Amino acid sequence: MRGYGGEGWNRATMTIKELLANASVMLDSLPAEERSPMVLSIASQVCKKTIETLYAHPNEPVTQEQWRRIRRGVREISQGKPLAYVLGVQPFLGLPLYVSKDVLIPRPETEILAEKAITLVRGRACPLTVVDVGTGSGCIILAIAKAIKDDPKLAGSALFAVDASARALQIARKNARFLELSERIRFLKGNLLEPITTPVDLLVSNPPYVGEREIPFLPPALLAYEPKEALIAGPEGHEVLEVLLRQAGYHLAPDGVGLIEIGYRQGETAIKLARAHFPDGTISIAKDLSGNDRILELRR
Repeated sequence: MRGYGGEGWNRATMTIKELLANASVMLDSLPAEERSPMVLSIASQVCKKTIETLYAHPNEPVTQEQWRRIRRGVREISQGKPLAYVLGVQPFLGLPLYVSKDVLIPRPETEILAEKAITLVRGRACPLTVVDVGTGSGCIILAIAKAIKDDPKLAGSALFAVDASARALQIARKNARFLELSERIRFLKGNLLEPITTPVDLLVSNPPYVGEREIPFLPPALLAYEPKEALIAGPEGHEVLEVLLRQAGYHLAPDGVGLIEIGYRQGETAIKLARAHFPDGTISIAKDLSGNDRILELRR
């Protein structure tokens, strides 16, 4: 297999088994159990075959051109680039979403928020207004839109996705088109709730919540590749949350609900901030799968 990873390789094809062996060498800085899944994910996209198919047929050949493209992706992984950005796709609650350096990679913690929102919306007996603040890739609002698409009692619901980044909105719109949900969502550019002019029944948001003093402790890949404006909220980390809650005090409908993702140590602060703007509201913190504070829930 000598030469497969270099310019001297001149064979027309190699097998999946040989590909895995060569590419895994390039990922020797990663734990052994992570190498093959990453390589197969890239190969699956390049070869347009499922990972299961590739894994089940180790003697299946890949062409030199396919190997060149796979090798490029593997090299980017070896340099620290997240797999989602290499593939340009990240699944979210079963939805394949385009991602780029202009949006955060959707994470399991945010899936918890989206699932809570879907449960709440499905429990309503009439149309409602839902606003996703800081939509990024559009993952939360798209998951909601998909879940209620065929529910006749929610057919007139108004769904809004707001982001301050025009490039993020481009990605969100692209995802909406791909999922055939464009007609169900209005995409608005602006700062948090400022573009919204109607009462909001459900506010969902994954705003920036990392404090500047936490930056040295963040994973290097997070800082190197993901948009800092979607991560860093200010010196303390709750600055954006405070502004969002102040705006929500004016925008949230009388029986409105807010679901806002927070940092894992921000529960106590989030409750205090929410109480200042919703003194008579019902306020609680939901935990993530690791038992950490993760979602601020408030009901007017």
